Amino acid sequence: MKRREAIRNAIMVLGGVVSITSIPALMSACESDTEFESKLFTKKQLSVLQAAIDRIIPETDTPSAVQTGVDRFIEVVLVECFPDIRKTVFLTGLNALIDQKFSTLEPEAQDQLLSLSEEKDDPFFKMLKEFTLIGYFTSEQGVTQNFNYMPVPGRFDGCVDYSKGMKPWRGYRL
Repeated sequence: MKRREAIRNAIMVLGGVVSITSIPALMSACESDTEFESKLFTKKQLSVLQAAIDRIIPETDTPSAVQTGVDRFIEVVLVECFPDIRKTVFLTGLNALIDQKFSTLEPEAQDQLLSLSEEKDDPFFKMLKEFTLIGYFTSEQGVTQNFNYMPVPGRFDGCVDYSKGMKPWRGYRL
């Protein structure tokens, strides 16, 4: 056997072993994950969170906050980036919305409740709104459907005319 054939055969065998061991991971990645199982929020808290962020960014001709995965983003940020005291503030505010039966209210009443929280400078509402906006406008759908999006690598044009009613280019200060 020649050396090149031996190397090619070894690569094929190793490639097969790597492929066989990675099949379960690949198959689980292909499964639909429409049902989000939270590690931080209870089912009730998650449903109220989803209702609240969908009132902040509802579905129009662009997807809503929940459709872009903002609820998942909020959980990751709280679990990975914030100390327990900030998580407690967020969960306390979320539980207050549960106590006020937020999910069962009409959309107008939900908006009024959120507006009242904003007027009171509620720390929970500030976090909720900030996480919702950051999560939405850093998601693929949020960027590509709300802005004139040019993927990298793209041509740099430093002087772009902007007219009223035109979607802003991503990266412009809003």
